[in-house]
This record gives sequence, C-alpha cells and structure tokens, in this order.
Amino acid sequence: MNARALLLRTADHLDECPHLFDFGRVETPSRKQRFSTTACALGWLAHFAGINREKPPYPTLWDISEKLLKVDAGEFYERMNAINSDWQLQTGRSCAHALRRYVDKFHPEESSRPRRLASVLNFFRKPGAL
Repeated sequence: MNARALLLRTADHLDECPHLFDFGRVETPSRKQRFSTTACALGWLAHFAGINREKPPYPTLWDISEKLLKVDAGEFYERMNAINSDWQLQTGRSCAHALRRYVDKFHPEESSRPRRLASVLNFFRKPGAL
C-alpha cells in the first residue's frame, strides 16, 4: 500500500472507531488489538502497513514516519498542526479529518494529465524532434 492508501485507511478506521485514537499512546496495535486498544495516528498507520513493533528490532514512530511518509515524525506533526492545530487534542474523527486534508495536500491522487504534459515537453526537448 502506498502512503495515500495507508493514510486514508487510517482515517477510515478513526472515523469508524474514534474512541481508539489517543495522541499520547505511541504504540502500534497488533492485529488482535485492532478494536480494543488506543493508539496515535502513526501507530495506526504502522498497524495498517503491517509493521510489527512486538518483536525486535523495534522500529520507532520516527522510523515508521520516514519509511511510510518519507518525512520524519516531527515534520509530519508540523504539517498536521498547520492543517488543524487541535487535531491531537480532539477525537479520532478530528484526527481522521486532518489526515484526509494531509493526504490531499501532501499525497494527492496521481493524475495522468501532468504525465502527458511532461511527455510532450520531453518530446520537444529531444534533439531533432522537429
């Protein structure tokens, strides 16, 4: 799953089970704990990515953020705070809403239009194209 799909899956889960969001709980729930324990946004993201934090080596949430989102956790939190400064203090639904806005801004759907434009521009950059 790519970052966009993982973030949207996390947002869906937090919409379905808002009581399972806890910004202060930096855990990655196991498969068995999916509906019975709380976790932070990055913990749920790691859960849906299949990252196991129960056996060594134990990846940190910083490792998880860098691996899945290509930014460190500090940058992720700064971006989320810019979207909604209260997201971590509110409900799972508030976090889900902020995650969806994060996805739209930092992991937008790929469009074929920019690729087509790039291929046309590349054609004209080739020597002897005309």
